[in-house]
Amino acid sequence: MFKKILLAAAGICLSTSAMATELTNPFYLPEYGMIASITSLQFEKTGFKGPGYNARYYRTMLNEDVAVGLADNLSIIASLGNVWDRNNFASGKFETSNSNFDFTVGARYNVLSYNLIRLQLQGLYGQRESWADVPRQGTYKYFAASIKGGLDLNAFMPYASFNMEIPVFQGNGPHNDNIYDVKFGGYKMIDDTYAIDAGLCYNDHRDWNTQSWSLDAEASYAFTDNLIASVYGSYVLDGNIKDDYSKHGQLLRIRFRTSF
Repeated sequence: MFKKILLAAAGICLSTSAMATELTNPFYLPEYGMIASITSLQFEKTGFKGPGYNARYYRTMLNEDVAVGLADNLSIIASLGNVWDRNNFASGKFETSNSNFDFTVGARYNVLSYNLIRLQLQGLYGQRESWADVPRQGTYKYFAASIKGGLDLNAFMPYASFNMEIPVFQGNGPHNDNIYDVKFGGYKMIDDTYAIDAGLCYNDHRDWNTQSWSLDAEASYAFTDNLIASVYGSYVLDGNIKDDYSKHGQLLRIRFRTSF
């Protein structure tokens, strides 16, 4: 009897700690009636260099992402953030913009979770006041659709994702072209307390005719069953604009995940 009690207690402990890092899983969705939240603070530096041109921008962003479980495999998602910008794109002199509210609203659906296979779809509408600079001079509005697939190998999960962003209004800018993102990544939990997510990303920003490769990585630590802190970093390995200009940049993001 005593042995059975010990085994049951051990099982509860193991399942509880495993749930802690589940919030960081690339395919995680909150269960029906549950809410998952990600609060993030981001610091970004990007530069563009070319013949007679050297532009930089520095960006700080505070963002809140929320997912509400309508079913175990379907969630309504929304985000709201504010961006503080400092750039010298227009006149060569640094200009500061402090009140730029960005938001998205949409849905995320786990289409398939069978044996090892994972498949997730997402669609949303968004607006970015933070892109209301020259040459756009107006709030940027867009639709986005993405698909993500992976293999849950227990100890390790390789996955790939594709995202397409379709602008519906870009202010007075001359371009209204799509933005594409592709990622090849891997996710691993360690000791049911730590998690690592890393990958190689490709971005094709047709609006500015910009292509870039970046290396992304995130390390997470579970303080409790439903509170996780993460540090995310991104480094542009290679980027260009119209083959005449080079792009370089770094990004650091601090995230806090919780569910209730």
